[in-house]
Amino acid sequence: MTLAFESFGSGISSTNLTECLLLVFAAGNSGPGNNTVSSPSTAKNGLSVGATLRSTSAGSMASFSSCGWTDDQRYKPDLTVPGSSIVSAANDLNAGNANCGTTSMSGTSMATPGAAGFAALVRQYYADGFYPSGTA
Repeated sequence: MTLAFESFGSGISSTNLTECLLLVFAAGNSGPGNNTVSSPSTAKNGLSVGATLRSTSAGSMASFSSCGWTDDQRYKPDLTVPGSSIVSAANDLNAGNANCGTTSMSGTSMATPGAAGFAALVRQYYADGFYPSGTA
């Protein structure tokens, strides 16, 4: 199946595509040392996501989460989201049935989907005009 650009971005020209598209990258799992973040998470106009612990420890960075300075002296990640022991869907590797279980995994790639959803909600908040008056 091919997804045509027009079905993805109806009414979006190539000149304003970057205004409504946010690329979100996992920072990497090479931490905790400085300068462990690498491409593509160091992209200038992308959102780099690091991982924290979860629950009451969510204020602490996960030991594996990459961080540090980019070549042009920007600090990454831009945002951190819980990414340690995240429960997600797991299949049974049998395409003949629809069984699905769960699995617990850790990594910045487990934190990135939550950050992408959060970014979409923030963008929608501003697009709907709820700032600064508090009403649409």
